[in-house]
Amino acid sequence: MLPVVKGANVTAKWINVYGLLTVGMSFFGILALPTGGWFYGLLILPFNARLLQLVDRLRRQPEDPLPARSLFRWSILYLFGVCLLLVLSRTPLVTASVNPLELLKIFSSNLELPPA
Repeated sequence: MLPVVKGANVTAKWINVYGLLTVGMSFFGILALPTGGWFYGLLILPFNARLLQLVDRLRRQPEDPLPARSLFRWSILYLFGVCLLLVLSRTPLVTASVNPLELLKIFSSNLELPPA
């Protein structure tokens, strides 16, 4: 409806705003998942990167229907993916795994640097 009333440029501007808000709000899932939040937070990054990429392409080419269609398709997959990540983050396999900071400590303690 907005493209008909206000035009493609205004619509692309508002989609840009909504895209940025969506990416910002998606990180609240990390706080909502106390034990699987690291898993969700790590895997939401590529989802958000692709969303921002498509939003930026639409912002640069608001009159072209191809970026709008691509963004629409991705937004449906994005919502499915976020919901899937939220569910997977609650599985026993993820919640029982080692904290990523602990893994970093383990790997860094076993890392031998060559002499300078």
